[in-house]
Amino acid sequence: MRHLLVESNWVYSSCSPEHLREPAATRLLQKARNGELRLHLPAICLREGADAILRKCQPRIPVEMKKFLRTARLGDRLPAEHAELVTQALELYGAIVSHELRKLHDTLEAVRNAPGVEAFALSEDMLECAIQLRATGPSGLKPFDEAILAAVLVKARTLRELHGGDPNFELSFCTLDGDLQPWTKERSRLEPLASLYEQAGLRVYGDFAVAGGP
Repeated sequence: MRHLLVESNWVYSSCSPEHLREPAATRLLQKARNGELRLHLPAICLREGADAILRKCQPRIPVEMKKFLRTARLGDRLPAEHAELVTQALELYGAIVSHELRKLHDTLEAVRNAPGVEAFALSEDMLECAIQLRATGPSGLKPFDEAILAAVLVKARTLRELHGGDPNFELSFCTLDGDLQPWTKERSRLEPLASLYEQAGLRVYGDFAVAGGP
């Protein structure tokens, strides 16, 4: 069985309004539901992902577009029926996105409770690891990223202890967060992150197709 750790970017990419979802992220969720793999997500990522969705995905119809449609229609540069069609499309966009954002809590709960998905709370060991990372881990990490990194490392060790005897056991971490990726912009090895992941037995991927590691 393949076990894949994910973080807040996966929440954003799989739970945003439908037109903004990343197909590869939603495929991971479907594979988990089908029993093809197991997804493990620090529960605090649900809150961060939700905050990002509510902040970035609000329906925004530029005032300039409304003014353009009115001016173009009055100036006979755009047939009234065409202007009306565009207006209806913009209003539909706003209504659908607003509806999806209102039901975001239900969407997140469906993900949290989906078969094949484990949203796990931070344990005492994870909090202790986060404190150690502050002293000896990568420099410049924000406290939230330190907590996510600690959660991933400790959970990876726990999963390996539980399933290490399974010949089909695979363990990896998918992160789109550049601060948590163990490579530089030039795709060269980045320490100490690379060694931390190796010690935890984690292969790291940089996309939801789980094929983007260097």
